[in-house]
Amino acid sequence: MTELQKQEIFRLLRQVFVPGEPVPISQAQAVLAQQGVACLDLGYYTFRDLFADMPQLLELRQRPEAPLFYDLVLLEPSETVPD
Repeated sequence: MTELQKQEIFRLLRQVFVPGEPVPISQAQAVLAQQGVACLDLGYYTFRDLFADMPQLLELRQRPEAPLFYDLVLLEPSETVPD
């Protein structure tokens, strides 16, 4: 996935979700799917894999009460790390 594609995904997610607030991956996935983003088209088997490849823009947090589930947290613009 290119940096431009990562930025576009981040932009789509920021239109719906507030940076710093945990969001279930399933909700983020649904938003992206509605916009025509498919993880397989970008070379990833799952959206979790896709999101894990974007550490400069977002964070994955494992849920303490449900270790098999993860939340997505968009980083604040001041926290994003340039490549």
